[in-house]
Amino acid sequence: MRADWKSFTRQRKVTNQTWYSEDWGLYAYSFKKSADLVYAEYKKSRRDAYWFPAVYLYRQWIELGLKSLWVEVNSLDGSVGSVPQIHGLSDLWNPIRNWLGSRELISNDDDFLANAERIFVELEKVDPTGTAFRYPPTKIPHADLINFALEDFETAIDQVDTLFFGLFGLLSEYAEYLTSINSEAT
Repeated sequence: MRADWKSFTRQRKVTNQTWYSEDWGLYAYSFKKSADLVYAEYKKSRRDAYWFPAVYLYRQWIELGLKSLWVEVNSLDGSVGSVPQIHGLSDLWNPIRNWLGSRELISNDDDFLANAERIFVELEKVDPTGTAFRYPPTKIPHADLINFALEDFETAIDQVDTLFFGLFGLLSEYAEYLTSINSEAT
């Protein structure tokens, strides 16, 4: 499974055409690829009909990507528990970040990490439950939602993609390290 994660959103191939999978990565990958297609249409036409679904799909990809990280971290030592039934990006990210920091796998002052976290915060501010771009608002939406636009949306998406790619690689290397330590101990 870890080999598949290295291609989390880049070169992943769908090998099982069934409608059901327990692979969080497949779902995350599917939302990312769908978002990329819809966003490409938005860039061509600049029509709102493509903007809202693109942002919704990217938001879902990030949430599922964080849940995928959760599964991967939990497979290493079980300390974070099973994937929570929540949608808050910060609530999903912070335990993973703390786990990575406690094992000194990431630096707390890493600029790239801080930029990716800024994207989580920005998206969560305008869409805390993952539904803000899914339905038309029933009341005047929060001003942040109306004005939502990261300075460079494409760069933001690429930063999150790179973060996921890097973290899954890092977790894979850490798993290999743990395996080598355990085999030396026996």
